[in-house]
Amino acid sequence: MSNDKSVRNRASGRPGILGLLIAVVFIFTAAPGWAEEGEDPIRLNNRGIASMNAGKFKDAIRLLQLAHEARPDDSTILQNLAMAMNNLGVQYLSETEPDKAMRWFMQSFQLFPDDVIRKNLAQAFIQKGRRESSEGRLELARQFFRDAASTDPRSAAAHEWLGRNLYEQGQLGEALTA
Repeated sequence: MSNDKSVRNRASGRPGILGLLIAVVFIFTAAPGWAEEGEDPIRLNNRGIASMNAGKFKDAIRLLQLAHEARPDDSTILQNLAMAMNNLGVQYLSETEPDKAMRWFMQSFQLFPDDVIRKNLAQAFIQKGRRESSEGRLELARQFFRDAASTDPRSAAAHEWLGRNLYEQGQLGEALTA
C-alpha cells in the first residue's frame, strides 16, 4: 500500500521527501552567498560571472576576490574581478553617487589598468566636480576637473568642464588652454 501511495504522489506532481532535500541542497550550494573559502577557484570565477551578469556586483566581487586569493596569478580571474568592480562603479555613477563610483573605479584600475575603466573614472571625477561647482566650491571642483583631464587626457568633457570652471573664476588665459 505504501508503494501505491508513493506512486500516486509522483503521479500527482508533488515531490517526495528526497526530491525536496535535493532541491534545498541545490539552492544553498548554488546561491552566491554560500561560497566556501576552499571552493574551486574556477567554480568561484564562474559563479562570480553569473552574479555579475545578474547585476549582483557586490556578490560577484566577493566571489571573484575568493577566486583571486586562491589563484593570484590567474589573469582571467583578475580581469573579471576588475570588471565586476568597474560595473559596480558604473551602477553608482548612474545613481549619481560619484564618491562610491570613484572608489570602485580606482580599485578596479589598480588591478587591471584598462581604457574603459580609465574613462569611467574620468566621468566620476567630472560628476563630482559638477556637484562641487553647483554647490559653489569652485576650487574643489577645479581639482576634480583636473583629475578627470589627467586621468583621460582625450576626454573633451573633462577639458570643457575644466575650462568652464577656470572661466568662472576669471582665469581666462588658463581657461583657453584647458
